[in-house]
Amino acid sequence: MKTSPLILLLCGLFVYVGCWAPADSQAETTDSSSKAPSQNRKKVMYVTGDDFALFYNPFFDEFYLAQPKSTPSLSGELELREYAKGRLVIGSAADASATVYVLGDNAYGISKMKGNKFKKAFLKKDMSGFVPDIEAAVKSMSCGCLPDTEEAQKECASGGSGAIDCGHSRKLKAVASTSEVSCGKGYFACCQ
Repeated sequence: MKTSPLILLLCGLFVYVGCWAPADSQAETTDSSSKAPSQNRKKVMYVTGDDFALFYNPFFDEFYLAQPKSTPSLSGELELREYAKGRLVIGSAADASATVYVLGDNAYGISKMKGNKFKKAFLKKDMSGFVPDIEAAVKSMSCGCLPDTEEAQKECASGGSGAIDCGHSRKLKAVASTSEVSCGKGYFACCQ
């Protein structure tokens, strides 16, 4: 007895749909697994120095640099809550508390950077954390804000004396890097 190819196809579809449907409905009923991906999207690695706090969001592959007016004090697991020009909100992953950096209020500079150039400069090769000399890497690689004094004048790829914000974009073949910064009064924007 020969089996019709159409019958085999219909039987195959029935088996595929029958196996697929329970898995789909099961995913909808598990609360913890459905919330985990959105929480992981927000988590950041971070490091602080005397005059900076650098955050890295692996999901979006972006770095955020806050240049606060006082030494930053951060602890625990943190997540990115908001980034907008002149505003960065970093919150606790455990509760509703947050540190809000606002340009001109408690920060003189807020930057966002993306690209392999920054990953190579800021992160260890295995991506497990920041490089040992992160302070030097931040000062040499980032878009940041410098005091608007003669001593601080230096050559910038974008920005420079008098600039309150700037951005820099570079694409070599398929690899791109972008950075942007906004600065408060008394500082100028400089992107490397």
